[in-house]
Amino acid sequence: WGDYEDPRTQEANKAIMDRYAGRNDVRLEDRHYPFHENCNMWAEREDHPRACRMAAIAEGAGRLGGPDKFWEMHTWLMEQGEKYDEDAMRKFAESIGLDPVELMKQAESPEVQETITGDCAMLIKKLSGREIPAVMVNWRLCPRWRLTDGTPLLPGIFDA
Repeated sequence: WGDYEDPRTQEANKAIMDRYAGRNDVRLEDRHYPFHENCNMWAEREDHPRACRMAAIAEGAGRLGGPDKFWEMHTWLMEQGEKYDEDAMRKFAESIGLDPVELMKQAESPEVQETITGDCAMLIKKLSGREIPAVMVNWRLCPRWRLTDGTPLLPGIFDA
């Protein structure tokens, strides 16, 4: 679980993607936990005003173009973070073969909003989590993805 504007989520996402993307023996999923009340009633603060929109755009890309388009948009959104810009997103969508108008329709659909709310609810209700990034392996929530000194724990967690 994570938030596209959160630097720690971006760092964890990069570490995971660099090591595990494209592997056939690992299944990667992304769940949303934007820190803003517009789409997350459990957000304890409103640090990231574009996070809900960015989560909706990623989900919309997946609904419009399938898993590959979701991951392309996800990667681009993670790279943008707090620099996210709607005009740049529309250009990127076109560059990967998505119609920006249709993408916006999907992103604003009730189904996408329900997906984001469901992701947030799962972290809170089923897993008692509130910190992002939250990483699960084999449906077990990992208490942390790196040590306080920055040493990554993900290789040991995933490769065990």
